[in-house]
Amino acid sequence: MTRRNEADTILDVMQQGLGSGYSPNYNQKAIVKERLAIQMKKKKRVLLVYQDIYRPQPAAVVTITKLYDNFALGYVYNKLNDTKIPYTINYTSIIAKDYRVESAYEE
Repeated sequence: MTRRNEADTILDVMQQGLGSGYSPNYNQKAIVKERLAIQMKKKKRVLLVYQDIYRPQPAAVVTITKLYDNFALGYVYNKLNDTKIPYTINYTSIIAKDYRVESAYEE
């Protein structure tokens, strides 16, 4: 199985004619923000796993503190030296599936 790149996908969409009848969900950022707001309200942490395996720390357990229109602020707790490390979550990264967050919310 070969891995397709973005150009192949764009060409397929253009050839199939999905561009004219396809309407993207413009509320995706609002949906992500709402899901994170629920977790923040319940005081639960979110596990974010970055899909890029070449990052030095691909996973983080984040406590959300503030939500904005395009990003969320939170922190990662370091148990070794008892500090809170600031962490920013960009909603478009979640939408683009740079993060794996489907089953990452704390129950």
